[in-house]
Amino acid sequence: MNYVVASEIAALEHSLRATLDDMAARAVMEPDGVPVDLMMRAWRLSDQLALAVDALDDDDQADSARREAANLAAQLARLERRLALRVYH
Repeated sequence: MNYVVASEIAALEHSLRATLDDMAARAVMEPDGVPVDLMMRAWRLSDQLALAVDALDDDDQADSARREAANLAAQLARLERRLALRVYH
């Protein structure tokens, strides 16, 4: 994996992780729940990350990146189910 691709994937992972943390914090702190635009941002980042890791060649670093992307997507899906009725516009 070259440096540019690795940096892009790391930035996407960081952004998605920060967005998930923000969503979880808002779910606890705000009685109304989470804004839909925040949920949409998380899904966009997750999709971009999935596309980026799917384009990688097969090696140990690529496998690790794919596992991390799948883990973050699963966290998003769990959080979305938990917040299903608490998303507002």
